[in-house]
Amino acid sequence: MKDHKLVRKLLFFLLLAFTSGCANQLDVPVISEDGTVVYPSKKKEEVRIGISFFKDEDKKSGFPVGIDTVFTLGEKENIRTQIVVEQIGLEANKLLMFHLDWIGPDGRSFFTKRIDHFINDSSNTVKSSVSLSPDKRLPGKHLLKVYFFRELIAEKSFTLIPQHALNYSMNRKFSPIITLCEKPKTNSGEYLGADTVFTRSKKAKVRVYVDLKNISEPLTFDLQWIGPDGNKFYSKEIEITSEDSPSTLYSSISIPAEKREPGKYAVEVYLFDELIASKIFLLK
Repeated sequence: MKDHKLVRKLLFFLLLAFTSGCANQLDVPVISEDGTVVYPSKKKEEVRIGISFFKDEDKKSGFPVGIDTVFTLGEKENIRTQIVVEQIGLEANKLLMFHLDWIGPDGRSFFTKRIDHFINDSSNTVKSSVSLSPDKRLPGKHLLKVYFFRELIAEKSFTLIPQHALNYSMNRKFSPIITLCEKPKTNSGEYLGADTVFTRSKKAKVRVYVDLKNISEPLTFDLQWIGPDGNKFYSKEIEITSEDSPSTLYSSISIPAEKREPGKYAVEVYLFDELIASKIFLLK
């Protein structure tokens, strides 16, 4: 008899543990493909969202370009967010209230914004932005939390890096390879006179080729030449599309002795004002 009671108690506690485990599993947040952490809603109304961060929009379509989670601090720069809202089982013409809470590396909120959104709006996106000025923001990991009627339903982190720091996220994505040489690239793709030390002379030039990968949309890169004083003395914007093969940026400078001082120079490659690659060379 005691054995039967013991078995019943054991089954009871196993059932309790099982049902408790299922309840906890339902409350576990889900990480979507874009990295948005989505929390299950306790309300009858169901809203699903995805969060994207970017700096620029396409002038024609208005779509975000350069979506990422790593951005460089800069004067007159902003980080933008677009939140795509999917409503499920909501009645028409209902007003949805969202609160966006931007949180710094210290865990403190530095900007909040309320956004009212009707479910029959022609646009299903909610947008916001904050400044990337070094006077206002610190480097480090930041967080955007999204509340639906004051209930936390999603969050996503992003990282801000100091000015002139390499954006490793974009560097990995496009895998830029910088080659410096004296003579033009051959038809076979060979770089002649590739080096990082060049001698100044009347007709001499330094040419730079930047080979890129994973170009899936039209992008405008900025090649900047930096002098021994650390300042930019020449730049060139180049647009690359997915149809360009190979995806290579090119620029050149003349290096006569009367025009260029000896010393350490650099070539820097930017996309959306983000440094994605650089290479140092010497003029003697």
